[in-house]
Amino acid sequence: MTMATRIQAPATRSRPPVRPPARPALPQPLEHALAAVRAAQSRALLGEGTARVTLALFGLVVGQCLLDWGLELSRPARTTLLLGDFILLGFLIRRWLVLPWRRRYDEPAAALAIQRTWPSLGSRIIAAVQLVRPEAQGSRLLINQLIAEAGKRIAPLPIRNVVPTRQVRRLALAAFLSLLGLGVAAWRAGPLSPLLAQRLLLSDTPLPTLTTVVAVSQDLLGPAGGDFALIARAEGVVPSQGRVQIEYADGQQRSFPAAAKPAEPSVFELPLTNVQQSFTYRFFLGDGRGPVFTAEVRPAPLIAKAEFTPLPPPHTPPPPPTP
Repeated sequence: MTMATRIQAPATRSRPPVRPPARPALPQPLEHALAAVRAAQSRALLGEGTARVTLALFGLVVGQCLLDWGLELSRPARTTLLLGDFILLGFLIRRWLVLPWRRRYDEPAAALAIQRTWPSLGSRIIAAVQLVRPEAQGSRLLINQLIAEAGKRIAPLPIRNVVPTRQVRRLALAAFLSLLGLGVAAWRAGPLSPLLAQRLLLSDTPLPTLTTVVAVSQDLLGPAGGDFALIARAEGVVPSQGRVQIEYADGQQRSFPAAAKPAEPSVFELPLTNVQQSFTYRFFLGDGRGPVFTAEVRPAPLIAKAEFTPLPPPHTPPPPPTP
């Protein structure tokens, strides 16, 4: 019986597949340069926008305070101006802070900014940034060489020169000088400064003047066709003459001179006769302004119906009964 022998060939070892060179990350000098440019541009955007908004805020505050000081604005007028200030500030914050912050540099934009600063770099920086992306196509060996060369070329460059800061420094200096000037002006103005600030925040605090107007007549009530006496007293610097601003119910406005009483030079009076409609009035004595008061004119009483009952004397006989 014949035995068959099976000869097995020795197993061959399989070689691991040859992997292409891995795509590296950005070289450390290039990565640091891009991060520094992005951070510097973000600081510049915030600094410039904040300085612009600060200058605008100072201008609005000073302008409204000066306007109130000169015209002694009413509360509704100051409310309208303050609301307009908030709306304008919101628009400026969006324009100078929010929108620029949304357009701040990403890595490709930072790479282009570096290349604009040093045109001799060509397109190496932006190419290196784009070639490290997974979707980049091409020879990995050449890509690795290009990325390494970009890192070597950028290492000795002064990256701080990429983002200009001259405009930011100018605006920051202007904002600082404005703040300093505002502080000096507030110090020189003395007690007027807190009063203007309170009125800016819609307080009804009166403005200080050399002449203080003290109302005597205040609100009045009288019949149509009657007479009214408008009286006020001046304290402090007493002028030789004053005036009264009157606004009638039909919208007509008139200004009348108010003379001082001979016996009391500090008391000013304006007599009005045969007044037919209600009005508001205000005294102006020197640089002082009095509060606004109302004179209400009501229709004079009229006899609509009259009934008479005769009352005979006691010694007369009573009248006969009515049938």
